[in-house]
Amino acid sequence: MERYRLVLLGAGWIAAPLLAVFFIGVVKKNREKSLELAASMEKCTRQRNEELKKIAEHMITQSEAERSRMSKMLCNIVAYQQTGLLYHCEALMNFLVYNDAPQADDATKLVQIAEQNIEQVKNITKKLLPQKTVEPGIEQNLHRMSRFFTETVGTSFSMMLSNRCGDIPDAVALHLCRIAHEAVTNALRHGKATHICLALELDDTTCTLIVENNGNPIPQSPTEGIGTRLIQQRADIIHATTRLGTSSNGKTRFECTAPLRGQTASEFRLPIWPPAC
Repeated sequence: MERYRLVLLGAGWIAAPLLAVFFIGVVKKNREKSLELAASMEKCTRQRNEELKKIAEHMITQSEAERSRMSKMLCNIVAYQQTGLLYHCEALMNFLVYNDAPQADDATKLVQIAEQNIEQVKNITKKLLPQKTVEPGIEQNLHRMSRFFTETVGTSFSMMLSNRCGDIPDAVALHLCRIAHEAVTNALRHGKATHICLALELDDTTCTLIVENNGNPIPQSPTEGIGTRLIQQRADIIHATTRLGTSSNGKTRFECTAPLRGQTASEFRLPIWPPAC
């Protein structure tokens, strides 16, 4: 009996290391499979994010094309209506002048107003449609945008732009221009701003767009508006971060910080202000 006990004890001492080696091998194999699965999932996630980024960029391109088409259609409709109104005013004026009516002078003024309206529609059309033959830098774009809003809305602007604006890649400059436009539009539409300060700050690795205005704080909404979503989509494309808050002097302040390195060339040309609306 004692001999069997010793045999079993010896077998246990021999089997224990073998079992330990077996279980270590199983754990190691499972760990390798887990690492392979994690790497595969990470690769799929990167591919999915790249695909989503391309889809978002494509959607933005198509939305701009659609906005351009709609602006042309709107301007054409308004121009046709104004032209028809001009013809009626001229017919009325000729009738009153022929009959020597005292209202002839008023009809003449109506014709002049209708002609002025048609000229204004032509000027607005030229401003709304992007010019594809000129391709300025971001600094010229922001200056042109400020002049556009000053002429059409009456808002005053102050500009503080870095002298290194030329260091901003075109892929980043394109979206920063569009982000600035959306931020200014939000300040005018929701904040009722009368003065807006535009700034571009650059260091060795990042550039920061700052839009500060004296309007009311933009109310927080449970659902984001179209302008806010467009800003975030463009910021995601250039790997930028955005922040909306209040400056030390109590003004509403929007910031968008984008990296200067690692940005690929964009298929878009740098836009001309004002963009199609």
